[in-house]
Amino acid sequence: MAYGSSRGRSVKKKHKNRFSVPKLILAIVIMCALIAGIVFGFKFIKGKIDESNVIETLEPEEKLGNSVKVDGIDIKDMGKTEARLAIEKKYGWDMTAKHAGGTPSTYDIPNLLEYSINKTLDEVYAASEPKEEYTITFEINDADLDAEVETMKSLWNTEAKNGSISGFDKETEEFTYSGAEKGYAIDEEKLRNDIRTAFAAKKYNADITVTGSVVEPEISEDQAKEMYKTIGTYTTKSTNNADRNSNLNLACNAIDGLVLQVGEEFSFNQTTGNRTAERGYKEAAAYNNGEVVSEPGGGVCQVASTLYNAVIFSGLEVTERHAHTYAPTYVTPGEDATVSYDGYDGPDLRFTNTSSAALVIRAHYEDRTVTCSVIGIPILPEGEVISMHSEKIADSDVPEPTYEDDPTLEAGVQVLVSKGDQGSTWNTYITHTVNGVVTSDELFHVSKYKGHKPKIRRNEALWDPAFDVAQTDENGETMAQITYTNEAGETLISYTKPEESTEAENENENGTVEYGPGQGVVKGTTAPPKSNVSAPGSS
Repeated sequence: MAYGSSRGRSVKKKHKNRFSVPKLILAIVIMCALIAGIVFGFKFIKGKIDESNVIETLEPEEKLGNSVKVDGIDIKDMGKTEARLAIEKKYGWDMTAKHAGGTPSTYDIPNLLEYSINKTLDEVYAASEPKEEYTITFEINDADLDAEVETMKSLWNTEAKNGSISGFDKETEEFTYSGAEKGYAIDEEKLRNDIRTAFAAKKYNADITVTGSVVEPEISEDQAKEMYKTIGTYTTKSTNNADRNSNLNLACNAIDGLVLQVGEEFSFNQTTGNRTAERGYKEAAAYNNGEVVSEPGGGVCQVASTLYNAVIFSGLEVTERHAHTYAPTYVTPGEDATVSYDGYDGPDLRFTNTSSAALVIRAHYEDRTVTCSVIGIPILPEGEVISMHSEKIADSDVPEPTYEDDPTLEAGVQVLVSKGDQGSTWNTYITHTVNGVVTSDELFHVSKYKGHKPKIRRNEALWDPAFDVAQTDENGETMAQITYTNEAGETLISYTKPEESTEAENENENGTVEYGPGQGVVKGTTAPPKSNVSAPGSS
């Protein structure tokens, strides 16, 4: 029994020793070595395969027939690519840049040896009788090094943020501000020098340590609050058309309080969206393919034109602007900006925030007045002012009239709906003034406007060209005669269309001058109205 007990204890002890710590450690080391060997072997084989694939996928290259050694490597029977790979393998480029705390922390610097190797191989393969031996003079190509430094800057640099406006509360009409943030910049000069030093020492597998420093913002939050002001503003007057004015108010509300970050582009169409009846826009006069039509959102071009002037005066860069089809009345021709939604593809007003901080657009409609302003940190130097002025350089003829069929009219009777007007061309200039002294006055752009076509109603079925008789005024100048009848059935002859009209009557020596809606007429005479006869309220 004693022997059996002793034997049992001895076996148990040996069993325990089979899993001793030293043996376990040795097993782990062997396993790691095996794994490392497998990985290394895989990489080696993969490298061979990749190298082979590079050569095979290239266009066939002329192989070198002679025995030529480049830095001791015989490149006979090799194409240029195969020769380059063989030379690169000798030097084993594996240079990295490491930035502690960066993301990523390591950047593999591409092979900067290629420039010198390719330079030498170009010489070898271009020679009709190459030398037997060549020695590569290694040098860094400045453009390649600059490109790598720029890549590392994009990885690790962060811009400092200035204190600026971050929002606008329409209810309280108060601005909110965001605090300034520090940035970071790597030491570019040290990085370049360290790479050059390692390169010159042929330490092609060096780890370059990247350092940098904190970049302080130029403007703090408190400073920003003091620096923001209205840097551009403009005001226009609207008509008494209630629907049109409602559209102006909606468009102003859509862009009011918009914050535009540095480098961001503003689009009038994208900001307001489609001006539809579903969004509250009323039908009012607008231009569509050069024709005056009634459509939802008519009139919003006045808001775009008002904002356009404010943007120009602030010193910002306008990237898209279009003149109207016809000369506007609420701004000087040449200083307008037309817009039309059409899936964002229509004419638009665009400008870019080229200032040093965020901007806020303010737009307000009240009492037939549109005011647009740009709030920001001044772009122009103190004392400098930008303005616009325009001059008409040419007129174009009144277009041929358009005729509308009115079967209620008698033969030979025409009704002048509108007399039309001439088109025009305008030069617009940008003027810079410093402390009241003009420093520049340069042509900004040229705007061309069409003339409106006269509109005439007549009975096309009963019309005879013989009715279209020319009349002359007191000076013998030819005038177009347009006849129509009034409510009493009397034949009237129209020569002019006053801008304003009423139902009042005025007497002169040639007869009674009557004013109907949009019409100036002379009854019972072929002579034009005397100059002392005008529509009430006109000049």
